[in-house]
Amino acid sequence: MSHWIFFEPAFEAENQDKFKKLVSSYELLKPGQYPRYHHNTHTNKGILWSSLDDRPMGCTVYGKMDKFNCSDYYPKYSDCLLNSHYMLVDLQTFLNCKEFYFNAVGNTAFVRPDTGDKAFTGSVISCNTTKHDLRRCIFEGMMDGLILIAPTQKIEEEYRFVVVEGKVITGSIYKIRRWGHLEFAEKEIKGGAALKYAQDIVDNHWQPCKAYTMDVCLVGGHFKVLELNSFSHAGLYKSNIKKIVEAFN
Repeated sequence: MSHWIFFEPAFEAENQDKFKKLVSSYELLKPGQYPRYHHNTHTNKGILWSSLDDRPMGCTVYGKMDKFNCSDYYPKYSDCLLNSHYMLVDLQTFLNCKEFYFNAVGNTAFVRPDTGDKAFTGSVISCNTTKHDLRRCIFEGMMDGLILIAPTQKIEEEYRFVVVEGKVITGSIYKIRRWGHLEFAEKEIKGGAALKYAQDIVDNHWQPCKAYTMDVCLVGGHFKVLELNSFSHAGLYKSNIKKIVEAFN
């Protein structure tokens, strides 16, 4: 059976409680504590590990964070990405030459960190935003490194799907456009076009690890891959926790 490790303060407390009721073995750790199965790595985010066997060192982080850098997986998904036209540039270079990059994408741009652990939240910025305000409001948590720049797009819906060993196990819608704005609207996905699209992508593309999450969005009536995330560090919204536990067991 799987051994699960959770951290407090709870990451998605409702889902963590569901896991605790369904799993036969788990640890609950506070910040600064280390799991008894591994003494070299820890995080303060949510569902950390599920081991697939009973070996003392059998706990695995799903997955290695560098696999979820845009610079790593974007080239492998270029035919189905929302941000298929993008630039990766050093943060300081962008700040120093932002007019050059806005000339390429338009008056607004979507920006996010290259790395999967996201030093800042992906945001839409304007060409009129000053360098000082960009550094203070958008890039506050990032000192250096690559950022991704892409044209803005009008997303209609956003979904998160959990993939385990090549199969989409469960998923949840988490945003929907209403009255011109994207709003949170969490609901389990039990079938339909979005889930089928996600499975088709999984069947025909490179897999970053045995378990991960895939975000899919609807734009202009077509589904696109928004991003991939580490299972161990991803929110699960209204995904079916029982199906996830059964898949790991």
